[in-house]
Amino acid sequence: MFLPKFHCELNWIERYWGATKDYLRKHCTYSLPGLRSALPIALSQALDELPADMRDGTDCELPVSPIFKQRRWARISWQYMAEYRKRLDCNEAVRAVAAQRSSRHRDMNDARARPAEAAMAAYAGF
Repeated sequence: MFLPKFHCELNWIERYWGATKDYLRKHCTYSLPGLRSALPIALSQALDELPADMRDGTDCELPVSPIFKQRRWARISWQYMAEYRKRLDCNEAVRAVAAQRSSRHRDMNDARARPAEAAMAAYAGF
């Protein structure tokens, strides 16, 4: 599939590599052995693919990019493609996709939810 240059929002694999690089920045020791030990974890897609010592621990993190995240990234890319098919420019497409993404019923990025979150945090003593 042909994708235009400089439109990484249309290619979900860019989000996959971004998550992988973010994990590696946070978990490698900035040495080659540290990178080699963290890379299989960063590329894992299921708990079965994690090293055995990490699978047994209780502090085991989820894989960086499990299949459900990859599917979500693909859906976001398809939303961008749908907006570009409507002949929107880049800024309009970003706003349209953001509006679609923030209309979810569990989205806590809504400004209306912030006072309630602050009140709950104050009540809980956080």
